[in-house]
Amino acid sequence: MSLATVSAIALGVAGNFVYDYIKDVPVIGYIFHVLKWAYEFVTGTLNWAVKVWAVVFFGLTVYGCYYAVLFIRKRIKPPFYNYRQDTFRKWLWKWDWEYTKGKWQVANLRPYCKPCDVELVEMGDLNSSKSKCPSCERDERYQELPEEIIRLIRARVDKKAYKKEE
Repeated sequence: MSLATVSAIALGVAGNFVYDYIKDVPVIGYIFHVLKWAYEFVTGTLNWAVKVWAVVFFGLTVYGCYYAVLFIRKRIKPPFYNYRQDTFRKWLWKWDWEYTKGKWQVANLRPYCKPCDVELVEMGDLNSSKSKCPSCERDERYQELPEEIIRLIRARVDKKAYKKEE
């Protein structure tokens, strides 16, 4: 006897047991009752008498709450907000903090002449940046990319290893 024949006989016997068990239960009537209840629930819900002013008021309330939370989060300054300058690999760097895309990010990163505390004028090429101090006219060359410095700033902020300035 093949596997298909044995399977067909087993399914036939199992089907008879299932039929004998549920033949007194009105399965089709039960399914029809559930579908009718679902239809009445959906149509009843969709036919509520809703005032347009209530929908507009609810929408404006949700919209206002969302932007109020965003405004409050933007106004609350994080502990590292005053950390705006540091020395990385012998260069003085200054930056600002900007709240974008739901988090604080470094913005306006720029190198400074350490002795003069004057922003360097950049004259870069492909491999490194050559900068000149407008005050002391000292030529400086640094190979750090701004992305590297931003990562170093983030690392110090994450480790809380930055200088706490007022």
